[in-house]
Amino acid sequence: MVSARRALTLLLRLLLGSVFLYAAVTKLAAPAKFAQEIANYRMLPGHLVPAAAAALPVSEAAIGLLLLAGVWVSDASLAGTLLLGLFTIAVGSSLARGIDLVCGCFGGQELVSPATLVRDLALTAAAVLLCLLSIRAQAPVPAAPPE
Repeated sequence: MVSARRALTLLLRLLLGSVFLYAAVTKLAAPAKFAQEIANYRMLPGHLVPAAAAALPVSEAAIGLLLLAGVWVSDASLAGTLLLGLFTIAVGSSLARGIDLVCGCFGGQELVSPATLVRDLALTAAAVLLCLLSIRAQAPVPAAPPE
C-alpha cells in the first residue's frame, strides 16, 4: 500500500514536471517571441535577455524531465522552487509597476494579471512542498534503540 506522503509526492512530481515541460516546449517553439516577452518585464539589461531566453526553457525542460522520471527529485524540486519564485517576483513586479504585458508563461497571449500571480504562488507552494517531502524522504531513518 502506498503511503499518503508517497502518493502526494508522486502527484506533485507529475503535476510540476508536466507544467515545466509544457512551458519549456511552448517557449522553445518561439524563441524570438519569448525573448521579447522577457524584455517586456524590464527587469534585465538588454544584453542579458538573449541568454535568459535561451537558458530558461532549457532549465524548465531539465526540471520537468527529472521530476517526471523521478530522478534527483530533491535537486529538481529545489531548482523548480527557485525558478517559480523568480517568475512570481517578475509577475508581482510588473503588476506593482503597472506594466501591461503578455506573461510569456505558456506561449499564449495571457496578460499578466492578479490571477497569474495567484497561479505562480500556488505552483511555488507546490514546489516547496515537493522539495520538503523529497528531502525528508532522503533523511536517514533513526536506528531503533537497543533493547
